[in-house]
Amino acid sequence: MHYLNSLKFSGNYLLTFINEILEINRIESSNIEIEYINFNIKQLLLDIQNSMTEIASNNNNKFTLEIDENIPEIVLGDPTKLSQIFINLINNALKFTKNGEVKVMAKLIETGDDFSRINFAVSDTGIGIPEDKQETIFESFSQGSIEINRKYGGTGLGLTIVKK
Repeated sequence: MHYLNSLKFSGNYLLTFINEILEINRIESSNIEIEYINFNIKQLLLDIQNSMTEIASNNNNKFTLEIDENIPEIVLGDPTKLSQIFINLINNALKFTKNGEVKVMAKLIETGDDFSRINFAVSDTGIGIPEDKQETIFESFSQGSIEINRKYGGTGLGLTIVKK
């Protein structure tokens, strides 16, 4: 079992790493297309929360959603790209928080005849990002420090994908 768990961990790490490098290359080659389709933004957030409850419980975290009831059920946009952004941000928050809370908030800021402006925020009670690292943390392969990489793992590409 020990060797199988080790192989599983290594395989998952390599798969994540390869997928993130491919995504960065796709973004940088300008070969990325934004979809504009109707989707339920509230259901998307609930589905993401449901898929990450095990990660939250592994670190003994409370994981909550606060969704403004005034946000329209159906919005026009790219649910795949939004999912990628949310999953990267939430995964980081859950990974760097132990015995704490991770909260995702969605608030309607403005609405018009053919648009809704929604503010999304992911907050946590985790270790945070030192002020001197906040500018570089969005660069490829940046994780703040060697100690962070050793303790928490990861590729240092998730926030680069979010930014781009």
